[in-house]
Amino acid sequence: MIDILKMWTIGVGDLCFGWLLWMPRGVAIALIAVLTAALSHAIRTLWEQRGWAARCQRDLIQLRRLIRQADAAGDRNALARHRDNRARVLSARGWHESRILLTTLVPLLTMVIWAEERLSRLPILPHQTVTFRVTTPLSEVGRLTHLVPTERLAVHAGYVRRIEAMTAGEVHVGVADWGVSVESSEPIEVLVRSGAKTLSHPLTASPSQSTSVSDHGGGYTTSVVGKPYSPWNLPWLGGGWLTLYLPYTAFAYVLIWFFFRRSGGRRTSE
Repeated sequence: MIDILKMWTIGVGDLCFGWLLWMPRGVAIALIAVLTAALSHAIRTLWEQRGWAARCQRDLIQLRRLIRQADAAGDRNALARHRDNRARVLSARGWHESRILLTTLVPLLTMVIWAEERLSRLPILPHQTVTFRVTTPLSEVGRLTHLVPTERLAVHAGYVRRIEAMTAGEVHVGVADWGVSVESSEPIEVLVRSGAKTLSHPLTASPSQSTSVSDHGGGYTTSVVGKPYSPWNLPWLGGGWLTLYLPYTAFAYVLIWFFFRRSGGRRTSE
């Protein structure tokens, strides 16, 4: 169920934001951050366009003043009444904020899940080395497997690999990796032979392609994965795309908030 939701989310993200994949990664991340900040501000503005939040804040300020006065005067009835009113206002404000959060959460999660899938790795481009991986059942560990020489496919450090064991959580499988690069953007078929099995993996070099996975059944999968994205080509800078996305989003939100607040102040003064 989770995988289906993830695939649906990525599909929606491709329709809405796929055009960003044709841009440099840094530019795409900056634009996603601006879109995130703009969407968050727009949703909050739509919810608060009647000034409800401002009136609520004024009521809380007034109630705090009344509570201090009642406490100083020793009027317990008034103190209890004002505190009860404050609790009701706080509850209403909390419900209002939760509706804003829920309304914002769905599109923002779509953006983040899509970006994690599409922007965390560099695209598969011609003449760029990527990792081609074969995953096999654990029973294949120790056996030899090899790529079939293919036109327009360069294989680095040899065609033959020995399948090695790999543990990912509770999953135990066999894997073999190659460094490969394609010489053009034309589609090709990467062939790998493992025992009596021949696995075929379609591969196209494209700015919109950063991963490519094929499930062949029986515990066999093939995948091509681009290099992890490192901001400013600094591998030691952890976090990948999030290293840029989070500060960009915060900065963009502050700018948008300041711009609209200043514009609103000008209209009010006029």
